[in-house]
Amino acid sequence: MSHRNLLYTWIVGCLFILPFNLLSQELYTYSGKFELGSYKGDANFYYNIIENDTVLNGVFQFSSASLKDLLENKDSSFSISGNFENDYATGPWEFSFNLFETESKSSVEDLQYVVNVSGEQRLAKGNLIEGKPDGAWIYTAQEIQDSKVDKITFKSTIDFENGVPQRSFRIEDEEKELVGRFLRNGIAHDQWTLYSDQEVDDAESWFFSEGILERIQITSRGQTTNIEIYPNTNIIGKTITLDNTYLEILKLKLGADNASKITDSGILSLLQKNDLYYQEIDTIVSGISKAPFTPQFKVRIPYFPLNNKETKSLDLIADYYKKANAICVSLLEDTQISILKLSDEQVFKLYEEVHLISNQIVKPLGQVLEYNTKSLLPFFSRSEIINKVWERGLPSLNSQTTPIVNQIVSSKARTILDVEQLAKETFTYLSTVEEILAKKVNRQRREQKAIDLEKKMISQLQYLEVLEKSFETDTIPEAYINTLSTIKDNARSKLNRYASMQDLEEKLKYAEELVVCFDALDNIGETILKLPNQQNEIKKKYQDDVWNPFTSTVMTEMVKKRITQAYENVLIPYFLQKVEQDISCDDSIKWIQTVHKTHQRMHEMREENTRKLERKLRKEKDPLIILERFQVYPINKEKE
Repeated sequence: MSHRNLLYTWIVGCLFILPFNLLSQELYTYSGKFELGSYKGDANFYYNIIENDTVLNGVFQFSSASLKDLLENKDSSFSISGNFENDYATGPWEFSFNLFETESKSSVEDLQYVVNVSGEQRLAKGNLIEGKPDGAWIYTAQEIQDSKVDKITFKSTIDFENGVPQRSFRIEDEEKELVGRFLRNGIAHDQWTLYSDQEVDDAESWFFSEGILERIQITSRGQTTNIEIYPNTNIIGKTITLDNTYLEILKLKLGADNASKITDSGILSLLQKNDLYYQEIDTIVSGISKAPFTPQFKVRIPYFPLNNKETKSLDLIADYYKKANAICVSLLEDTQISILKLSDEQVFKLYEEVHLISNQIVKPLGQVLEYNTKSLLPFFSRSEIINKVWERGLPSLNSQTTPIVNQIVSSKARTILDVEQLAKETFTYLSTVEEILAKKVNRQRREQKAIDLEKKMISQLQYLEVLEKSFETDTIPEAYINTLSTIKDNARSKLNRYASMQDLEEKLKYAEELVVCFDALDNIGETILKLPNQQNEIKKKYQDDVWNPFTSTVMTEMVKKRITQAYENVLIPYFLQKVEQDISCDDSIKWIQTVHKTHQRMHEMREENTRKLERKLRKEKDPLIILERFQVYPINKEKE
C-alpha cells in the first residue's frame, strides 16, 4: 500500500472516530433553584461534565419574580438570559432589573388576571465574545407607570471590540448628555463634552490627547474657565482605568481651589453612574463565566514608581506617625494638663507647642500616609506631593532650648527621606515633652487618685456600720454583733494607719490594697448578716413530724441531732471566732467560701444516709475535723 493510501485511510478513520468522542460529552440540563452572589431565583441551563468540572454550554436563563411581594408591597425582580460556549458567555445577552409595585386594581383577559405595575426598570443588552462585550451595548434606566414606559432616566450607548471600548460613546440622563470617543486601544482621546438640557450655553469638556487629560473647560452663564491638568503631553505615563483612583488623583492635582470642579463635575457623575450599572452586570457575568466582563475606560497619567528605599521609608513614617499622633491626642485631651497649664507657665508653653506640631506636622504626615494607602503617591513627583501637603514648605524643628516649629520655604527638591527625618524628629521631641509633662502632672494625679480612694474607703467603712446597726435587735445573739463590731474596728484600724503615713507613693499603694480589703470585709459582714436566718432554715430542715402514741398527738422532733449540734455549737462559733481573730484580707474570700459550702452541705446531708457520719461525730469538738467529715475542705485549713 502506498504512503498516499495510508494517509487517506488514517484521515477517514479519524473522521469516523471524531463524532463518537463528541457524543461522549453528554449535554445535561439543569432546571431549579439557583444562587449567584446576592441573586436568588430559578435557572435553566445546559452543561457538560469534563474532567469532573461543570462546563456551561448552550442557553442560560436565570430569573426571579414574586407575585405575593408585588401584591403586598414591592417586588424586586430580575431576568437574565444569554448563551454559553465552553464556559464562556458568548452571543446576545439581556439583563433586566426591576423594582415594581401595583395597585389593587386588576382585570381578566383571556381567562387570566392582569395587573399593571409601576416602578423602576433597568435594561442592558448586547453581544459577548468569551465573556467580553463586543459590538454595541445599550444600558437603559426607565420609570414605568401602569406597565408603560413613562420616561427614560438614564441611557448609555458604548461600542466595544473584544472588551475594549471603541470609537464614540454617549451617556445621558434627564438633564445632561455626555459624548466622547476612544482610540482603538480603549484609551480616552479628543474632546469629551457634557451638554446641559437645562442651560443651553452651559457645557463642560475634558480634552484628552491619547489618554492624557490636558485640560478641563467649563462654560457657565457665558463665561469659560480653563483648568490645566497635564499640559505637557510628551510625558512618560502609565495607562490606568478611569475610576475612583484616577478621580482622586485629579482632585489632589487640582488642589483645594479647583477640586470642587471635579467633585461637582457632571461628566464625573455620569461616568460614575455608568460604572455602577456596569459593575452590576460584571458581578453576574464574572460569577459564571471564565472571563471578567468589566469594560474599562483607559487613560494615561504621569507615573513615578516608589523605589525600595521610599517604601521602607514610608513604613518608618507610618510607625513614627502612629506614636507621635498617640502622644498628641493623649496630651491635648488630658483634662489635668488643660487645668495645670492655667497656673504653670512651662506647661502652658509646652501644651501650645504640642498643639502647633499636631496641626502643622503630625496631621500632614497622616495625609501623606493616607495618599500612600490610596495608592496615589506614585502618580506625583515627591516634591509635588510634599508641597501639596505643606503649602509653605516642609517644616523643621529648632531644638535649641524649647523646640519650635519653623516653616522653611525652599526651592530645594524634597524627598520621602526628608519626610521620614521630620517624622523621626517630631516623635523624639514629643516623647521628651511627654516625659516633662508626666512629671508635672503625676503628683497631681496621684493626689487626686488618693482622694478618690479615700472616698471609696470611707464609703466601705460606713457600709460596715450600717450592717452592724441592722443586727442591733433583741432576737440576734450577741456573738454576731460582736463579730461585726470586730470587722468594723479592724477596718477603722487600717484606715488610721493609712492616715498616719507620710510618703505619697506608699500611701497610694496602701490605699489601693485597702479598697480591695474593705470590699472583702464588707462581703464578710453580709455573710454574717445571713447566718441567723440560715441557722433557722437548717433547724426547720432537720425537723420531722412524729406520732406520739402516749399523747395521741403529732410532735415535732429534731433528726440527725449530732449533725445539727456540730453545725450550731461548733462550726458557727468557729466561723465567728476566725473573724474576731483579725482575719486577713487574703483569707476573707476563703472564709466566705467555707461558710457557703457548709450551708450547702447541711441541705444536702438532710437527704443523705448519714448514720456512719453521725457515729464519727460523737463527742467530736474539733471544727476542722467536723468540716472534713462534712466534706468541706477549707482552703486555709490549719496544719497540725
